[in-house]
Amino acid sequence: MLARMISLDRASGAWDVRTGPFQEEDFPGLPDHDWTLLVQDVDKWDADVRELLAQFRFLPRWRVDDIMISFAATGGSVGAHVDHYDVFLLQAQGERRWMID
Repeated sequence: MLARMISLDRASGAWDVRTGPFQEEDFPGLPDHDWTLLVQDVDKWDADVRELLAQFRFLPRWRVDDIMISFAATGGSVGAHVDHYDVFLLQAQGERRWMID
């Protein structure tokens, strides 16, 4: 499963990216803030997520690649960036300040 862990060291302002796969043992030692986990292709592994994608069949299939799920601890972010593909955002829980240009 394709996954990335993005974290920010607020003291230095440095970003860190680790690529998976990750093991269950990797998570208990994480701080309670300033990191985000991104997991790609979740629709290929989880039937409930695949069913969510089915609700968007009205979109042309060539416009849809996969469902990526992100989980962010308090203060977690992926930082300012530009995606070179279309993105449809569905926030399921919590609060987030989105800035879209």
